Amino acid sequence: MCPSDLAATPVLVERLAAWAAALDARGLVLAPVSVLIRRPEGIAQDTAPVRAASAP
Repeated sequence: MCPSDLAATPVLVERLAAWAAALDARGLVLAPVSVLIRRPEGIAQDTAPVRAASAP
């Protein structure tokens, strides 16, 4: 099953929010993969600050 096949049902959203909220207790931070990728030298990086995601 591919994540893109999942419908954003209320149950899925609630479970995802609970999972994301529990990451801090485990010492983990949810971050987009694009932030973790090292860009090749010579390519300009975004200068906008990265905000931490927070679950409701």
